[in-house]
Amino acid sequence: MKMLKHNCIYIMQTFKRCYSALYITGNKAQETFAVVTPYIDFEERLNKKNELVTNIAARNYPLDIQKVFETWDFFQTVDDQRKKLEETRAYIGQKISTLMKEYSKNEEEIKKLKLHFQLVKEDLKNLKEHYYEVEEQTMLKVLDIPNVLHPKTPLKDEVVICQYLEKPDTTSENHMVIAESLGYLEYINKTTSFFKGDASLFEQAILNYFRSCIIDSGFTVFCNSSFCRSVVAEGCAEVSNVFTIAELDCSKENLNHLHFCGSSTILSFMAYFTKHAISNIHLPLKYLSIGKRYRVQDSEKTDSLFNLSQESTLSVFLATAENELLELDQILKDVKSYYERLGYHFRIVLLPANKIDKSESLHVSIQMYSNYLNQYVEVGNLSSFDSYLSKRLLFTYNHQSPEGKQRKFPKIIAGTVLNVPKLLGCILENNVDKKLLSPMLNKYIFH
Repeated sequence: MKMLKHNCIYIMQTFKRCYSALYITGNKAQETFAVVTPYIDFEERLNKKNELVTNIAARNYPLDIQKVFETWDFFQTVDDQRKKLEETRAYIGQKISTLMKEYSKNEEEIKKLKLHFQLVKEDLKNLKEHYYEVEEQTMLKVLDIPNVLHPKTPLKDEVVICQYLEKPDTTSENHMVIAESLGYLEYINKTTSFFKGDASLFEQAILNYFRSCIIDSGFTVFCNSSFCRSVVAEGCAEVSNVFTIAELDCSKENLNHLHFCGSSTILSFMAYFTKHAISNIHLPLKYLSIGKRYRVQDSEKTDSLFNLSQESTLSVFLATAENELLELDQILKDVKSYYERLGYHFRIVLLPANKIDKSESLHVSIQMYSNYLNQYVEVGNLSSFDSYLSKRLLFTYNHQSPEGKQRKFPKIIAGTVLNVPKLLGCILENNVDKKLLSPMLNKYIFH
């Protein structure tokens, strides 16, 4: 375990979890505050069991779904026993209360009922000693099930949905060599690097350009926190990708650790919308955030702008009621036009099921070509999460129907529309002889 020490706080770059901050069972409630109780929709998904099996197989996800089915059935049996014992205890207690009004007439029956009550109470106590363990094991397996797959998600190979200009057919030096020779970069390690000269102006201009365009598309600038708690990281299925901060004044029993994620991430958006309820008249919500994204990177990877732990990004967040496909198509159409104006080759690809995160239903990847690596690099993305995140973190909206008010879960579309270091790396390799700042970007340096 590698730690970076600063002001009595440690940032741990690897952190293995063997417990849950998202689902807290009753026996832990006195020690740990349950921030949320996730909405479990496993019964709904059981109605489409074949679809669920296909989903797991297509993702190559390491989960024995048949074992999950068996565990769920066993838990339901145990839970039914618990409910029956609680109902019996309540019934006997009520009957004793009624008979106590004429104690002298019912003394013998009351004694029998009290004995019966004590036996039921003991059975319930014995059951609960194992019940919480069974409940926790079951729910953690259920919560480990990936999101539903969007009908457009390819099951095998990626699908190119559009391409702008032809792929460069030249070779080039590594962008790190180019950047350092031009005085654009001071690289120390994956967590510490600095853009200099025109590269720093490019970073400012490209972020201002995308921000201006996305605001014109109806999005509102949102200021997020750079930190989130374990319950949010686990709710977004991102625990292994974020830095964990070890707070020295925290108790050992604390399950809800603090994570350093950056303000331009889905984690920072969901940290705000956890246990958030809104009226459906406010949907769709459209927000954008400019800031840093911090992610744990493999120390064995080559030093590159493609593998930084700290990146300048622009992220979008959209919550809608039902028409998420129309919203996704519109924002994707807009983003495509933003990239076209830059004048560089790129393509937009639908990633297959085995290359998307378990929280994602659909992943649209915006890619540019690396002449040095001879492969495409993702410089931006948009993902559909359906209602997966909303259900896990209780982000709801009120829907008025003939039956009255109903609580529903919004569908979420989010993504990193622009990743500056990756974009810069590809541009340097594609356009060695061209100026980094085009006349169009020059207008946005101080925009």
